[in-house]
Amino acid sequence: MSDIVDILKQVTNSILKHEPTAKTLQKVTELVCDKLLLDVCSIYTYDNKKKVLTLRANTGFVKKAKVSFSINEGLTGLVFREQNTINLTKPMAHPAFTLVNSIGEEKFQSYLGVPMIDSSGSTLGCLVIQTRSSEMIDEKVVDLANTLASQMAILVSQEGLQRVLSDHTIQEQDEIAQALENEEPDSHSDLQLEGSAVSPGVSYGPIRMLNSREIWDRIVLETGDNRQIETGRLEEAIKLACEETVHIQERAQKVFIEADASIFFAQLLLLEDENFIKDMYFGIDFYSYTAEAAVKNTVEKYIKKFQEARLPQLRERALDLLDVGIRLILQLQGLGLEQESSQQKVILVAPEIMPSDLVRIPNENILAIVCSHGGTTSHTAILSRSLQIPAVMGVNDIDELCQAGDSFLVNGDDGSIVINPGDEILKMYAERLEAGTINIEYPSVNFPTITRDEISVKMRGNICMVSDFKLLEKVQHDGVGLYRTEFMFMMHENFPVENEQYRIFRQVAKLGEPNSVVIRALDIGGDKPLAYFDHGTEDDPMLGYRSIRILLEHPDIFIPHLRAMLRAAQRGNMKILFPMIAHYEDVLALKKVIKKQVAELRKIYGRKFTVPPLGAMIEMPSAVCQLKEMLDYFDFVSIGTNDLVQYFFAVDRGNKKVSRYFCPMHPLILRVLKKIIDTCDSREKPVSICGEIASNPLATPILIGIGLIDFSMTPMQIGKIKHLTSQLDSKKCAKLAQKALKCTTQQEVIDLVKAFYKKEQISIET
Repeated sequence: MSDIVDILKQVTNSILKHEPTAKTLQKVTELVCDKLLLDVCSIYTYDNKKKVLTLRANTGFVKKAKVSFSINEGLTGLVFREQNTINLTKPMAHPAFTLVNSIGEEKFQSYLGVPMIDSSGSTLGCLVIQTRSSEMIDEKVVDLANTLASQMAILVSQEGLQRVLSDHTIQEQDEIAQALENEEPDSHSDLQLEGSAVSPGVSYGPIRMLNSREIWDRIVLETGDNRQIETGRLEEAIKLACEETVHIQERAQKVFIEADASIFFAQLLLLEDENFIKDMYFGIDFYSYTAEAAVKNTVEKYIKKFQEARLPQLRERALDLLDVGIRLILQLQGLGLEQESSQQKVILVAPEIMPSDLVRIPNENILAIVCSHGGTTSHTAILSRSLQIPAVMGVNDIDELCQAGDSFLVNGDDGSIVINPGDEILKMYAERLEAGTINIEYPSVNFPTITRDEISVKMRGNICMVSDFKLLEKVQHDGVGLYRTEFMFMMHENFPVENEQYRIFRQVAKLGEPNSVVIRALDIGGDKPLAYFDHGTEDDPMLGYRSIRILLEHPDIFIPHLRAMLRAAQRGNMKILFPMIAHYEDVLALKKVIKKQVAELRKIYGRKFTVPPLGAMIEMPSAVCQLKEMLDYFDFVSIGTNDLVQYFFAVDRGNKKVSRYFCPMHPLILRVLKKIIDTCDSREKPVSICGEIASNPLATPILIGIGLIDFSMTPMQIGKIKHLTSQLDSKKCAKLAQKALKCTTQQEVIDLVKAFYKKEQISIET
């Protein structure tokens, strides 16, 4: 493992030295073979004009071998075309294999090919590893190859970016677009402002006015006394800024795993861009600028280029340039960007917030983000969504309307801001605000969940991001009952490719060990549209084109997604859950796709490739009626009560006019839940519940009473429900449930539960 870390560090160091791309690629192949004792490592890049893959660097083949071939040829061409990793033994037996005689390839018995895909989803080449051993290449090497391939893709794409930076007039061309895809104010109370909602959620707290531009704005274009000294200062600042960017990148890769992992690597490549560096030195040599002035003059020149562009993606990348420029200025002034140690939870308010600010400030201390500039595709917006931090941008003059000591209510759902909200407004949002805090004051959160009569009850977490594992760690839990994959897709500018999804799912499974992790297949549409997918216009999207219906009609989306989940599940602790199963026809269609992909994967990985437990999310009345037949195929069931209640009563749960019809505690719903549990028990199939009712303390004794012993909910609610469950007796809960099932209205059920708690002397928060 230490060799793998060493390879990554040395590759990064070669970039820090501003070495040419070709030299860095060769360095990669040499390090991989030397450190991991492998026979061959080679890198092929794609020539878009000639439509061929060309061997750019290699260690292990005939020296100075010149090889080019069509993307329709060989295993490497297959890796490129399908954007999939291929890891197999006896490669010459594969139908796609084509022998290149001139390089001595015939003596190698194992093959690993990984596509080099940039952040726009374009394949720029392939990284290939081969050995004489007849054993399949180890998964640790596969993980390293995937990481290196992502970095090399950015490095190769940077060659195109250098052409853009060397041109003093940015033109709107597809080539360039692809290269870059890569006096104090008065106090106010209840003042409401509007902006653009870029990250959902509601938060309230004191503000912290953050203005990274202050240091930048203080820099003036002045001349220095000694050009040699200024040149030396700039050289040292560039070196330190690069090293600091590496540290930021390492931290970001741990925190922002679902988002575009190349954000800070792209900044690193800016710091080693030949034209960018030359322009800064030119400012010292020609204008006699100080190092600070040379940095500011150069950065602002390039920012102007980007801001004049018509493409919003180019304009919003200007903030990355400013982030790099501020980092250089801080190094010149001997400051640097140290991580803050303050534990105060605040709402960050600024004209614009740099991506590095979100890494420097402990994420758990950021309640929300409010900016007067920035848009939905900026890196700051992407990172805030990754961290699930409510964020609103484009709030005009926000930095002028507030002052130190103010508090904000931030609604990232609709883009509204309230400065110093009064009690009435806070009361309106009380439930939403309480749902965003985790309660760990109960001693029972540190122990397994057991009722008073010693019945074990599973308490699992519903999570959206890898970063949610931090919340789960605060309470003793039984794994992840629901990992929502759609959030990862929402944080990309296009559909993430199979390898990117696999990397994330594998990390989720790894972090969940030794407990199980349930990953739900992509559930988009309805109230979760993707900006880059045409969902069409629908009168009622919640009853329309969504979830499994989209996946089954779009194999280009579903197959890479399914393969990534199946591959990641080979760790052994992962289950796959399919949402919105309506009837057995869906099961048959799903079964056909899964069977074919498993067969394809076994051709690559061998018979040892296993099918993980597969589950159905029961959230439609039709699925309840045909559950017995569905259990012939599925291994487990998870009940999604939010949609189940909505479809059962034909009520839009987001429509306040009919909210009285949304009754999750209605006896009719309780009878449906009992039917599901009884059916699963009769077939000895596990059943859990992951809807909002799982975290409703009024429902807890009834759910236990009808036989449910597997709950999944947001990490913030686990502590409360664990504490409550530990005070319950399952036999008494069963008697309560029998009475509740005989009720006729939801209010009767609620009154019954409250009387039960009063009799048992159990205090609850509802």
